Amino acid sequence: MQIKDEFIFIDEDLKSKEDIFSFLENVLIKGEIGNKDFIDSMKQRDKTASVAIGNYLAIPHCDYSFSSNIKKQELVFIKLKNKVMWDENEVLFVIALILKNEGQLEILANIGITFSDEDLVLEFHKNLTKKEQVNKFIEENS
Repeated sequence: MQIKDEFIFIDEDLKSKEDIFSFLENVLIKGEIGNKDFIDSMKQRDKTASVAIGNYLAIPHCDYSFSSNIKKQELVFIKLKNKVMWDENEVLFVIALILKNEGQLEILANIGITFSDEDLVLEFHKNLTKKEQVNKFIEENS
């Protein structure tokens, strides 16, 4: 699944998990792909089990029961300017899944493979300056 340019953000200066959720809420509302209830579901899901999975990546997604409310499926990609502590993990990238349940597992697996090499992830963070690089990186490394 390609990430649309309008949902790719590079070098965002966000300082905390709360800042990231607020940023995502604005993106979802502006892009007409979610609302405050959706973000609340993402926060609840993160409380159940952290969505920061290691290797500098967090993958926020809604609670299973909420996913039936999704009308338009998208991914939102954020490259953070600096590391943010998310629970016990340092995060440089956030990939928010706006997906129905049946689409989540395959996408999660691909993202996990893409971000499995820590050195490659750090190099990607250092060199990522253009939106076009995001989908290319995911395609080449999944």
